[in-house]
Amino acid sequence: MMKPKEIKITTLFFFVALASLFLILWLVDYSGFGIPELIPQLNLRTYGIMIMLTFILVHFLFQKILLNSNPGISVLKLTLLSTIITFFSLLVYQVTRQNLILHRPFSTTEILSFTVPTLVFALMALSTALSLKKAKLIYRQIPLVILIILVLLSRQYVHSFEW
Repeated sequence: MMKPKEIKITTLFFFVALASLFLILWLVDYSGFGIPELIPQLNLRTYGIMIMLTFILVHFLFQKILLNSNPGISVLKLTLLSTIITFFSLLVYQVTRQNLILHRPFSTTEILSFTVPTLVFALMALSTALSLKKAKLIYRQIPLVILIILVLLSRQYVHSFEW
């Protein structure tokens, strides 16, 4: 059961994550700063890098604040709440982006555009939670190893994902 303070903090960080996603959209597509769509040397999409950095920061700050308010919170709860923030902020962002900005309806085939990143960010959230809860070093590295294996196995598909 979630405590009222946990609900408030989770809701706050959902809106922080959502606002960050729209800020990234504005910076890359509308600001006039000339931010390239791809980072040429790495052949990575700017959106993906900026979104990844945003969620690393959001997860860290969110989990740190939750741990300060409730030191006994479990790693599982930290990870699940971080994943919920990620999933719903990406869902609202993608639906809004598809309907209002790209002027095309959101379809079920586009669910992949936010479920795959959500799974990746869930592993990152788990890694953050384990680090903040001071888990033994070997346990902190498991999510990172899983993430590296997933990236290596899906390497040929990674560039086909649209963020």
